[in-house]
Amino acid sequence: MEPPADSVRLNPSWKRVLVFFVGFFVAIAAPTVVPWVGIWLGPPAYTLNEKALTNAWLRTVFLPSEVTVITSRYGDAQTAKGSAKGMLQLIPTDSVTGSLDTTRYGRKDNGRQGVIIPIQNVVVHIEGPDRAIVDKTLKELPFVAFNPLSPESVIDRVFDKHLKAFFVGFGVYMVICTFAFFRGGPWAARISPPAWIAPVPAEEMRARILGINDLDLPFHVREGKRGYLIAEWRLADARWTAVLEQAGLRIAHSVKMKLDPKKSRVNAIDISKTIRWSRGVPGLSWSFSFFRGIDFGGFEKGAAYGLLYKDGGWIFDWAYKYSYNLNEMKQPLVAAVIMGGWTFQPVITFIPRLGS
Repeated sequence: MEPPADSVRLNPSWKRVLVFFVGFFVAIAAPTVVPWVGIWLGPPAYTLNEKALTNAWLRTVFLPSEVTVITSRYGDAQTAKGSAKGMLQLIPTDSVTGSLDTTRYGRKDNGRQGVIIPIQNVVVHIEGPDRAIVDKTLKELPFVAFNPLSPESVIDRVFDKHLKAFFVGFGVYMVICTFAFFRGGPWAARISPPAWIAPVPAEEMRARILGINDLDLPFHVREGKRGYLIAEWRLADARWTAVLEQAGLRIAHSVKMKLDPKKSRVNAIDISKTIRWSRGVPGLSWSFSFFRGIDFGGFEKGAAYGLLYKDGGWIFDWAYKYSYNLNEMKQPLVAAVIMGGWTFQPVITFIPRLGS
């Protein structure tokens, strides 16, 4: 005697789903958020040597290498930052790059390169023929101390001198994230059977799933290539096409399943395609709206649906009215699988190392 369907959990663990989505968000946001947090909270890239800042530097200085250095002192650091932004607005630029404080630019009138840096309550503005000369001048200023360990400086060195290594590392990171996503999604969406139910043989599990075809329902399960089982709406059945069109069915849902007898598991991929009706004949669209993967939403207890697998057979409440969504098709399949002692495993792909 099997336990009643409404006493068995037919949905993924919300804790696993939460961990998966939080981890996915962190993995996507980390490459951009972490550097900016480091720049914001870390030490500044440049510090001021007050003793070396003499009056000789607090004016416009013209150096022999066609470099101009303008150093200005203000009442406080906030005023200095505001003045640095005002200086940039007065320059005709064709390119501007920068980080939290350091701003580099290229002039569109004469092609000269420049950098504007607020350091404490002082703004240093250097302009020269090219960036190399500007950077060399900045490093040689006696009143500016460079901090090579600041996050901003590390990021600048990475992009200036190790750009190829950065892209290689970023590519490796994306491969790892993709692999983690393919494995993490199935882990989060997994629905395990109750511990007290022993797994049935593979032949019986296949018969359970195919047994849904004994009922006259708007969806059925057919056998596909390589032993796949595919649950789908009866779009090819003339008795049902009119009903489905009148019901406003616009998405052709299907669940593609592969039985794994060694692990007592049914791997399943959710597939959705847009339907375009033409005189009662459905046409499936392979446009951008095509979806293939895992649907995390909409799971409810089996008692909410008109179709249940109970006591070794399918039971259908004929008074139930379908709304033709994916979970009305998927939920009874989940019940049949886990009440047979097998795990229902949504996957993104059937490739073993990625999909389970």
